[in-house]
Amino acid sequence: MQTVLVMKQLAAVLDHFLMHVTKRVRLTTQDALVLAWIVEREGIGASMIAARVGRKQQSVQRTLVRLEDRFLVQRFESDTRNRTEGWGLTEHGRETWGILQDGFGHQDAELERRGVNFREWLRSLDELMKQTMAVRNPFSLGLVDPPVDPLPTGRDH
Repeated sequence: MQTVLVMKQLAAVLDHFLMHVTKRVRLTTQDALVLAWIVEREGIGASMIAARVGRKQQSVQRTLVRLEDRFLVQRFESDTRNRTEGWGLTEHGRETWGILQDGFGHQDAELERRGVNFREWLRSLDELMKQTMAVRNPFSLGLVDPPVDPLPTGRDH
């Protein structure tokens, strides 16, 4: 349980760093997370973004509309339906993302200056995430006991 508490505290510290960078371009941390997923996967839909950032789809949809109103993102309309198929960055959005990237780079350099081996830590965390996310059966993690086998049916004998 101590690991979970440390990770939650780390998330709060990283959120503080993120707020410091996003404030320069008048964005919220959720705005930055949404932009990051659009940068990662051009054409990604709102429901997929919501799943990735751990927010409700309606909240992400409001963020996307707000970013669209600021000319940072654009919709990709479906050819067969009158619906949004995905989202992409505008030229202004790319410029804004570049400013954010510069801020993130300065923060990474400051952490390294303080002796944090940030790149190695990220590699370790990435590996842990891959291992954890690849496990589809929660029982294989040893976190919960497997269910008791049901009573045998006549077909089993």
